[in-house]
Amino acid sequence: MSQVTAEYNVTINFQDAKLEVARVGTGIVNPGEYDKNGRSPQWTANLRAERDLLRQLVPVLYPAANGDPAAVMETATTVHDPHPNRLPIPDDYSIEDANADFFD
Repeated sequence: MSQVTAEYNVTINFQDAKLEVARVGTGIVNPGEYDKNGRSPQWTANLRAERDLLRQLVPVLYPAANGDPAAVMETATTVHDPHPNRLPIPDDYSIEDANADFFD
């Protein structure tokens, strides 16, 4: 398995790196729901799961008021932080520190 070394001198294999950023989309279909254009309920659930996955991976861009082009560009370049009160991680914080914080 190939190894990837980040700029922080942390070596991680590709499989572990994928698991760190993995997301799962969820889609459900109600029993009495009408099928779309002859599609199966499984097709509808898969479509909803894909949309859920994309919403998790892509930041939400809020529409600008009144269609102002400058506001649209400002909104498009601003990433919504879902955790605005998050404390910054210290530069000297290590994997061992994280393990001690979470598991000790």
